[in-house]
Amino acid sequence: DGGSEIVMGKALATDGRRDKVFLMTKGCDRDYEGAMRCIDESLKRLQTDYLDLWQFHEIVYDNDPDWVFEQGGIRAAVEAREAGKIRHIGFTGHRDPRIHQAMLDKPFDWETVQLPINMMDAQFRSFRNETVPQCVDRGAGVIGMKTLGGGVITGQAGISADTCIRYALSQPVSSIVVGITSMDELQQNVATARSFTPMPDTDQAALLASARAAAGAGSSAAPTAAAVLAVDRLTVAGSPVDGSSRTAAEASGPAVDFVVATFAGALDPRPPSDQ
Repeated sequence: DGGSEIVMGKALATDGRRDKVFLMTKGCDRDYEGAMRCIDESLKRLQTDYLDLWQFHEIVYDNDPDWVFEQGGIRAAVEAREAGKIRHIGFTGHRDPRIHQAMLDKPFDWETVQLPINMMDAQFRSFRNETVPQCVDRGAGVIGMKTLGGGVITGQAGISADTCIRYALSQPVSSIVVGITSMDELQQNVATARSFTPMPDTDQAALLASARAAAGAGSSAAPTAAAVLAVDRLTVAGSPVDGSSRTAAEASGPAVDFVVATFAGALDPRPPSDQ
């Protein structure tokens, strides 16, 4: 219902805050009318006349890439960009690097790609290994998500949130999404970011090796961390985990109740002099 956008809009409308953030939101619709409506509704709720970034949300079904182009969603996004309603266009997903590949293969220069970045991803269907290098080569901003794996990594593998965030920030990302449930977590995340230095390659390798036992193969009968994350990638809008194609009902609806605001320019892959 756009609740987060309403809350964010109230905050951004005061003290000139809108000009101090890079504002992103996402939408589920794949068709022209739905995507355009989603953008306009988000603008209204966020109390702004433009979005810095708008992304197609949850590209997780085999037919999602085709639907975005065949049903006109991409045309709506491009028209909105030309009209000044949005500045950049991207997509998100966390199911399978092969579906991200299908989107990257489409005739469009994606400006951002959002995908999982964590040490469990490196063990199974790895977005870090298969997708991120292509994004870097194409100059697309990489937005890491599932940094803590929904608590699975810190819980089953016993790896601290600070280490998870440092690992994610040490990858070739433009920004990362980190879940926050309390002010204490917010302060901890801020402290981690402010004191951040890249994790050496040797430390990353040791961390991946230490997480391998908890990660498993991602397909074993035991509920390993990678298996849990894999199931999460396959479950969307209540659909069965073995469903590979999106239905019309799942591809429509209101704007996604999710907003990310970061400092202006944080997702721009170009050097400051060229922005």
